[in-house]
Order: sequence, then C-alpha cells, then structure tokens
Amino acid sequence: MGKLNYNESGFSAVETILILVIVVLLGAVGYLVYRNNHKPTVANVTTAKSSTSSSAKPNTSPATPQGNYVNVIQDNSTVTQVTPSKIAMTTDQAKILQAMHETCKDSSSANVTVNHAVFDGSDNFRQSGNYAAINAGKCNTPVTTLDQLGGSGAMNFLHKNSKGAWVYDFGGQQAPLCSDVDGLGYPTIVLPTCVTADGSTRAPN
Repeated sequence: MGKLNYNESGFSAVETILILVIVVLLGAVGYLVYRNNHKPTVANVTTAKSSTSSSAKPNTSPATPQGNYVNVIQDNSTVTQVTPSKIAMTTDQAKILQAMHETCKDSSSANVTVNHAVFDGSDNFRQSGNYAAINAGKCNTPVTTLDQLGGSGAMNFLHKNSKGAWVYDFGGQQAPLCSDVDGLGYPTIVLPTCVTADGSTRAPN
C-alpha cells in the first residue's frame, strides 16, 4: 500500500480565507457600532446650523430701526407714535427720518415730529437726488396731543453721502446763512435762498 500525501498547502489556503472573512466581519461590525454611537442628534444638527448661520451673516443693524420714534400730528391735533416705515413712502424718506433721529443725544427725547401729510407732495418735503429738506421737529419727547409739543417744527436739510447714508446738515425756521451753505451743493429746488452778510437773500452757490 502506498504512503498517503496530505495537501498541506490546501489547508493553509482555507485557513487564510477564514481569517480574512473573520477580519472583514469584525471590521464591518466595528464600523456599524461606531456609526450608531456617533449619530448626530436633532439638537446637535440644529445647533450646528444655527452656528453656521450666525457666523455666515455679519452683525449689521437694519437700515430703518423699528422703534416708534416718529410723532405724527393728525388732523384733529392728536399725536401718534409710529415707525418710519409707517409714514414714509420711499426708502429714502424712512432713512431721512432715521438720520434726524440719530442726531438726538438723549434717547428719552429723541422723537421726530412730522405732519401726517408730510410726504404727500406738499412743500413740507423736497428732494432732489442726494439732497432733501423736510419740515419737522427734532428731538421731541413722545406726546399724545399737539399742545404738549411746546414748539413748532423747522426746515431740516440733509444730504446722502458716498456710502448711501443720509446725513443731517442743519435746520432752522429761518433761511440759513449763505456762508454756511455755499459749496455744499444744495440745488435751489431743495434750498431756494440763503441770507448774505448784508441781510439780503440769494440762491446758494
């Protein structure tokens, strides 16, 4: 009877395949366990989105603040407080009211007072390009009747700078001095006359 020869290399190959299968299974199980343990919760996702949104948007203030700081005189002499957007008809008009409000140092008496028809096409408001004039009271306290205002309004003159922001220049119940307004570029439709040193009037240069 001949001697049996065992194929030792065949046994070694099977052994290697079994080891590889075990390693792959262990890796797959480990990956599943890891993924289940590190799944983000809804709260974490929400927090992450909020953080991304906060960092992506610059912290800028709105063009028109939403405070009720405009005193509006009604026909029956009552006064109501509204936001600029409630009475303004254009973005420029709202920003002009905002610019006047920002000149007031005391926030407790920072209201701007206008007639309810100030933007209805009357001479109470004039604008030409980057220049405007508005008949309004500035830095008044909030009131409910006309008698409580204690004074009348004045013509206020503003211009829009190169950054698109309206800037308060001057105001008063009388025509300004020519020496104060010459060279500012105000068109005569906004500022018709100024007062010279000898008391006469002319158009600003």
